[in-house]
Amino acid sequence: MSHFRLTGEKLLKYIAALVALIFILFALITVVVELRKPTDPVKRIVDEQCETVTQFGDGDFASTTKKPIGEFSLSVLMSDTAQCQLVVVPTAQTSEIQHLLFRKPVAERDYLYLSDRVVLLKRSTRNLKPYAEAVYNCVKYKKCNTDGLADSRHVIVFTAAFFGKKRYPVVSITFREFAFADAMKRAEKVLHAMLKTKNKNADFLEFRLYFHGDYTLLGSKELSWVRQRFVEGKDGLYMKSRGAKLRAMPWEMVHRPLLKAITKKGRQYGLKKDELEQKTATLYLFSTTIFREKDGTIEVSDG
Repeated sequence: MSHFRLTGEKLLKYIAALVALIFILFALITVVVELRKPTDPVKRIVDEQCETVTQFGDGDFASTTKKPIGEFSLSVLMSDTAQCQLVVVPTAQTSEIQHLLFRKPVAERDYLYLSDRVVLLKRSTRNLKPYAEAVYNCVKYKKCNTDGLADSRHVIVFTAAFFGKKRYPVVSITFREFAFADAMKRAEKVLHAMLKTKNKNADFLEFRLYFHGDYTLLGSKELSWVRQRFVEGKDGLYMKSRGAKLRAMPWEMVHRPLLKAITKKGRQYGLKKDELEQKTATLYLFSTTIFREKDGTIEVSDG
């Protein structure tokens, strides 16, 4: 019996050592993978999110099609078939080209990176109306059906909320890591559970959906610079710093200093008052496509 007990103890030690070794190997692989990624934020985003890229202008950013900045125009940009377009703006043409980049037709594409000199865009062609209707029918009528939705198993980031008469929602929840079909069903359960705890009836509230565009890494965190690129009522902010991931939705920044909402949330999580000024902090802007409940259906809205 003692021999068996000793063998059992050795086996447990071997298993523990093996688990520790696997953990160490996994950590080493993770570190190596991270170290091999480009340190330049633009190159890193291109590597992670763009299968094909057309680059306009000079600079060693993209490894695919490159064109001189002199060939850049809005029509050329809109007809380009690559998944992403990278525009490296010469100083002498900054205002002229940025004016073109921020015209409404381009806004139908998502921005991945935005600075004075470099703009990275990604084609955004998904029709969100069927997805909005699917969430609406699931949350309002418990008819949770994703038939016919090609990307129902993909992650589609959205915020679902019920509003009363005030500009802040009664309840809201954001899904950023679940497949759409799973997020939709979770939204129905979680929102109604939250309403129940607040003793609120969904029949007397307005349902809204905010579909998030790709998050745009901002090349500057200066207030005046961010404000020029921010659309009040439709855009939100997202900050990452020292492990914290914080999001400020469009309604949180209406009629108040632009960066106040995100910095206030940071302080609630133990971050510094001037966290955005730290090198560890990165700031993202994200646009939203808003749908609001109207007469038993859900329709796209300007805000």
